[in-house]
Amino acid sequence: MIDIDPSKLVETRRITTPKGPVLEIDMTDEFLVKVRQHFMLGEKESPSDDQLRMFVFGTVKTAIDKAEASGGIKQS
Repeated sequence: MIDIDPSKLVETRRITTPKGPVLEIDMTDEFLVKVRQHFMLGEKESPSDDQLRMFVFGTVKTAIDKAEASGGIKQS
């Protein structure tokens, strides 16, 4: 869990994933800018729940792949 300065929090979403668990995302303006850039959304467009879920999945997968490639994570 990441601590976010409450004054920077702009929205929290609870997204049900395809397999059932709920993904809760606390979003800042900076996070939303990155998501909008990734999906080429307009400045005022709100990303969909699917876009948010895919963005989080993709960034976590990329981080894990990089860590594994550098030897930072051992595969079991």
